[in-house]
Order: sequence, then structure tokens, then C-alpha cells
Amino acid sequence: MMKESVLKIFVLSFVFGMPMLGPIAVRAEPLSGKQEISLIKSIEPFELKGTTLGVIKEKTVNIQVRSIAPPLTDMWVYAVASSNCGVEYMTVKHQASTTCDHGGAMLRIAVIEVGYGKSTYASMNNTELPKSNNYQTIPMCVKNNQYYWPCDTGDSVVGFVKLWSADGYQGGLFKNVDISANPPVQSLSTTINIK
Repeated sequence: MMKESVLKIFVLSFVFGMPMLGPIAVRAEPLSGKQEISLIKSIEPFELKGTTLGVIKEKTVNIQVRSIAPPLTDMWVYAVASSNCGVEYMTVKHQASTTCDHGGAMLRIAVIEVGYGKSTYASMNNTELPKSNNYQTIPMCVKNNQYYWPCDTGDSVVGFVKLWSADGYQGGLFKNVDISANPPVQSLSTTINIK
């Protein structure tokens, strides 16, 4: 049975010469083999009462679907950085505690998540950090059994490095939690005691 799904994406239009987001629809067939997806070919400006808007032209392209995104299977703290200590890389996966005495105005934590999560959050000393404190998420790939980032063009993304800000904290218990986006749907977490 063929299912159709409509995905609203945002495309660039121009108002007073400045970019603004506006929705269009893209149709994709079920995930198997080659797919046709309608993409934006160009945006042509036109005038309407002194405002420049964009006319969207579409083009159809073929893409090759490799596989469904992998489920979330593992996560651990990769590094902790602070004003007082600099960057401390963990020496083992799931390390229980940092060795350096972190603190100062800046406290940042890098977490590796293997697989795709859909609902990440973190806490420091049992206080949930705002979502905006996950200030960067970097796609991660694997080659010769080694994780690396940034990924090379054409490589498959197998997980993400999530960078968290816990600025203002002098240390304590950091916890990162995420829920797998694909089956088996499970919640994973990792903790580290930051000295």
C-alpha cells in the first residue's frame, strides 16, 4: 500500500529585500528505492504594493534512500570544558566523574548520541536546562569503526554530538536524556559528576 505524506518546509521569500520564511508542500513516496521529491528550483521576485515577494518554481529530482535512520543505541559524555580547567576529554565511555576541578563562568558539555533521538533534554543538579542550552548539534559519521565529525559529503549520519551550556554552574551532576526516534523506541540517559 502506497502512502503519501505531505511535509511542510520553509522556503525563502523576500520582503523589503530581507529573507522571510513561508511554507510550501513537498510530497514524498514511502521509503524504498529511488524517490522523487519536488524541490525548489528558483525564487523569482515580483512586486506587490511596494513589497518584494518571491514566486516559487519547483523541480522534481530523484534521490536514493539508503536506509531508515538508526535507533538511539548509546550515549556518553565525550568532553567537559570550563573556564577554570579548559577541555577535559573523558578517557572511557560512561566515565562516572571528571578528574579536573571545573568551574568558572563557562561550563560546557559534549555528549555523543549514537542513533537518532527525538526528544533530548539535559539537567544540571536535577534542574532541567533550557532547550536553547543545547547550542549546537553536530552530525556524526563512522568510518573504519571510528566516529568522526564533521561528516564527509555522501557519508551516512549515524548519530550526533550535542553541545550543552551549563554556564554559571561550578560543577555537579550533569544528565542527558533522549528518546529513540525509531524502533525500538527507548529512553537512554548518561550522567557524569562534574567536579
